[in-house]
Amino acid sequence: MESSTKAALVIVGGGPVGILNALGIARQGIPVTVLERNDHVVRAPRAVVYHW
Repeated sequence: MESSTKAALVIVGGGPVGILNALGIARQGIPVTVLERNDHVVRAPRAVVYHW
């Protein structure tokens, strides 16, 4: 039996990895909220490789 309930998700960190994960999850129809403490875009993110 399949469940039709979908949980909302909170991602802490709006860097490249957080945003890409939020996008992928949102494309699956799951509501996503991204929390980021900085009020600007970091110009030198630490993430160097993305595996999707």
